[in-house]
Amino acid sequence: MDVTIRKAEPSAAEGIWKCYTAPQAVRNTLQLPYRSLESVRELLHKSVEGDHILVAAIYVLRGYPIQ
Repeated sequence: MDVTIRKAEPSAAEGIWKCYTAPQAVRNTLQLPYRSLESVRELLHKSVEGDHILVAAIYVLRGYPIQ
């Protein structure tokens, strides 16, 4: 398994949205529980210099599932 940390791009909006809306991620936090996909897209498009929004890209070798 290979993990790469990189700057979030607009193409990552759907994956980030799925993380934000997962029940286990929202529970016991102060974030809004039903964030829209469009709000995540706006977040990524409106980021300015100095913002650091990162994602982890996980690459799995064939035959080795993510644990």
